[in-house]
Amino acid sequence: MLTGGRRTALPRHQTLRATLDWSHRLLSEPDRIVLRRLAVFAGSFSLEAAARVVKDPGLAEWEVVGRIAELVDKSLVVAEAGPVRRYRLLETTHAYAMEKLADSGEFGSLARLHASHLRDQLREALMVWESAPSLQWLETYAPEIDNVRVALDWAFGADGDQALGIELAAASHLLWYLLSLVQEGKARLERATAALNPQTAQKTEAQLWYGYGFLSTGEPRGRAVPALRRAVGLFRASGERVALGRALAFYGLNLARTAHLAEGLEALEEARTLLSAFEQPKSFALCLNNLAIARTVAGEYTEARSLLDQSLALGQHSRADFWVWRALIYKAEVEFAEGHVPEAIGQAREVVALCREARRTGLLGHALCNLAGYLIARGDLEEAGAALREGLPLAQESELDAVLVAGGMQHLAAIAARENRLERAARLIGYAHAFFSSEFEGRSPAKLRIQERLLERLRGSMPGGQLTELMAAGARWTEDEAMSVALES
Repeated sequence: MLTGGRRTALPRHQTLRATLDWSHRLLSEPDRIVLRRLAVFAGSFSLEAAARVVKDPGLAEWEVVGRIAELVDKSLVVAEAGPVRRYRLLETTHAYAMEKLADSGEFGSLARLHASHLRDQLREALMVWESAPSLQWLETYAPEIDNVRVALDWAFGADGDQALGIELAAASHLLWYLLSLVQEGKARLERATAALNPQTAQKTEAQLWYGYGFLSTGEPRGRAVPALRRAVGLFRASGERVALGRALAFYGLNLARTAHLAEGLEALEEARTLLSAFEQPKSFALCLNNLAIARTVAGEYTEARSLLDQSLALGQHSRADFWVWRALIYKAEVEFAEGHVPEAIGQAREVVALCREARRTGLLGHALCNLAGYLIARGDLEEAGAALREGLPLAQESELDAVLVAGGMQHLAAIAARENRLERAARLIGYAHAFFSSEFEGRSPAKLRIQERLLERLRGSMPGGQLTELMAAGARWTEDEAMSVALES
């Protein structure tokens, strides 16, 4: 906060305060009202959002827009350049306006209006997601992430509205995912689940559990399964067939990847039946992609390839770029599983280039880690190592899938074994083997064969007691400790 009026304040802050006081005195009363109310926004805001939140019975939306234009002319509001015009207060102006908002006694009502607007906006975002090009969708809604953060902080704070916070959190999962903010989003939704109560609407509760399970997909030990099971039950009870299909598509995937393959396939086939009956191209494309992953785990590569081709066609038609890239990643996995190593490498290189161009760091890390495995199979150890050194930090940072890090450790173990660095190989495979054995059982037969061949090589190259001891040491590593060792030259 600006405290330049006090004699103890730094001279620069005193000058800033005096300048803002002078500018504020020159404003008309309506301009002062608009300026202080704009402080409720974090980061940037659109004119539409400002008009809806700032208006009151004596200040119409059109007048709010005009007042903002005047504040831009007075350099108190900044108009940002870009394809979607947005506005913001500079940091010092924002702090000053927040003081004025707090002094006015309006903060609580403005914070409620702000959170309500964001809830409505994100609900609308989920509705238009199926028809909007994915990158355009993200360009529109990504700038709201700081506003979502402060709205959730207020809602679950001492003077907030938890019911409104639950509704906002329930509509936010896709934005967190597409911004590669999975862990933050999951923590925020988990906070909302703790506030659920008998007054929470069934639809809202179902959507919240679905969002939490969606963001938890890829976590070890099937941590997404209980949340998705709740979502499936609630959606089934309410008769919301599209929402049920979406929830089943992830419930089935998580079951299949945690050693409940038959049950997972059953859920995924039900999801395919439900979603095929509705005009939901992105959801259907993702369902087919998830079903293909499960078929790959089952070793049914021909069916997996067919499903991925269908998913790609739907994704490309609906401009679902993220799901297209995901399908291409798994097409490369199928090629590799069938022994088509050059084809897998070519497919993976294509995805790496696409994700690099689009700056999608999470998917780029996924593609690079997979590419490394294919390169190792061809004997290109130097390039594989470079791909892992780039891809593993991206995979861990993006937080999209914990299994990628463990898989990367297995690849590094294979490189170390081929370089005759057997102790390093044993520790690395110890970490990966412990992870997959105890936490993430649903792997494709091809990946399991690679792990077993590596273990056989190590068993034949060192005494059994030494191998057991080294693997046990790796098994005790945390993910951060494993990453530290992995990135050593």
